[in-house]
Parts: sequence; C-alpha cells; structure tokens
Amino acid sequence: MFSNINKPQAFTTQGLEIGALVIATIANPRENPWAEGKDRPALICATHGDWIVVEGFTTQACRLNGDPREPVPDWQELGFTEESFIWGRCVAIPAYNVTRSLGWATPELASKVIEVAGLPDSDAIALLVASYSNAKRGPHGTK
Repeated sequence: MFSNINKPQAFTTQGLEIGALVIATIANPRENPWAEGKDRPALICATHGDWIVVEGFTTQACRLNGDPREPVPDWQELGFTEESFIWGRCVAIPAYNVTRSLGWATPELASKVIEVAGLPDSDAIALLVASYSNAKRGPHGTK
C-alpha cells in the first residue's frame, strides 16, 4: 500500500510529537484516486516508527457526496487563515511528508478530532494527554 522508494534512510518520527499541528503532504484517494497529495494542515494523532497517523484539515465544508464536515474549533486561534474543517478520518503517512510545524492542538481540537475520527482508545488518550500538556506552550509554541 505504501511505497518506501523515495524514503530518506535516516528519517524517523523523532521530533514529531503527538498533538503537533503540521503541514504535511497528504493524498486523498477516496475523493481523487489519482491524487499525488498536496500540502495541508494536519494534526499528528499517533507515531509508529517512520510513519505518523494524521487527521487532515480542509477548507471544504462538505464531502463530495454532500455530507457536512465538522468545523475546526477556534481555527483562528490555531493560526489557520480561513475557516477549516476536519476530514473525519485519519491516514498514515511517511514522517518525511511533514514539511513544517504550525504549533500545538488545543484540548478542544483534540477532543473534536477524537470524536469525529474514531481514534482507537490508546491513540485517543495519548492525543488528549498531549493536548493538555502542550496547552501551556500555546498553539504557536512556547508561552
């Protein structure tokens, strides 16, 4: 399912923490099977070796079938430039697809992602704990 052809040999998830908001290259094959991916904001929900599990965000309020997406709570506080919505499903991507850090998820965002994406209990607990731990850093770094 995933190709390691272009994977840098020394890259790992080191430094990519659960609860981090990042820009990552993510494909959306459910809505576009030919997608090569595009850079979009995402929340790191879990890490597994050289792979991370992320929930992506979009400016599209509805899926292609017309179903509405859940809005990102406090999107302006998080530094998003326009109203954004939660994809509603997590995807695994290679860690090297992360291009930069945006800051940290708030407990409100973590809770909404857990609710919408249906994370496994262990990942949900880790994300919620990380969001409360990082709350003192503020959404854009250290306070």
